[in-house]
Amino acid sequence: MHRKLEKIDRAETDYTEAWAIYRSIGSRLGEANAIQNLGDVYFQKGDYSAAAEFYATALPLYRQLGSRAGEAHVLAAQGQVALVSDRDEEARRLLDDATQLYRQIGDRYSIAVQTGNYGWALRRVGRNKEARPYLLRAAELFTALGMDEH
Repeated sequence: MHRKLEKIDRAETDYTEAWAIYRSIGSRLGEANAIQNLGDVYFQKGDYSAAAEFYATALPLYRQLGSRAGEAHVLAAQGQVALVSDRDEEARRLLDDATQLYRQIGDRYSIAVQTGNYGWALRRVGRNKEARPYLLRAAELFTALGMDEH
């Protein structure tokens, strides 16, 4: 566990530095990616409020840039925050919104990943029975992509 925490802390440092660099060179996409990654770091740390703030900061950047993939990734991440915060209806809506964007851009892999991530988020909060259909669906989607071992 100690090694995992060290990696998370290192990731936080790296993404914070990356954010500053991207901002200094005017790379808005780089900024959005660094900000979203910081949200992911805080989600892993269990600081869901901080994660939500980073995601809320990244989302309009992706939208301004027209990055539907970035927007979808953030919506899915926001859905996981909503889920672990007992806002189930919002969580499902966000996952559905992300999935629709992935479909529009033809990203079947991310649909499978985010479906599985939603299941894992349910497991994280002890809702194993509810997680099962999402994990099974993710497995089906990965199989359809020829990725049976994912």
